[in-house]
Amino acid sequence: MPTRARPPFAPLANPGLTAKHLDVDGLLAVTSFRAGEPRVLTPEPGTDPVEEVFPSPAAELRLSRLHSTGTPTRVDLPAAPQILLCTAGHARLHARDGPRLDLYPGRSAYLHPTGEPVHLTGAGADLFRATTGH
Repeated sequence: MPTRARPPFAPLANPGLTAKHLDVDGLLAVTSFRAGEPRVLTPEPGTDPVEEVFPSPAAELRLSRLHSTGTPTRVDLPAAPQILLCTAGHARLHARDGPRLDLYPGRSAYLHPTGEPVHLTGAGADLFRATTGH
């Protein structure tokens, strides 16, 4: 499944999505209509056995894939904000003394930057994780 993440400050034009004035000439000046080859990123092993990390040229972005095996897995999360997107299976997330959260394909969760480990369970669940830094 193609997944796209970008830093919140990256320049992006969303014409037609708001009622604001659109500078068409300015938009055309920065738009390229040439097709290019998509760059396919090959993941590398991460710090956790269930994680694969996609290389990013942007130091402020870290994108990885978590694949649960059915065995409860402790995933140490950095003290940074993160978004988890479930693309397959069923995943259950829970902190040591916190509530449980079930994720299904198409569902996502925002994790506050607490630095506390979160446990991931659910056989065959795939989650993409976007966070800060390498």
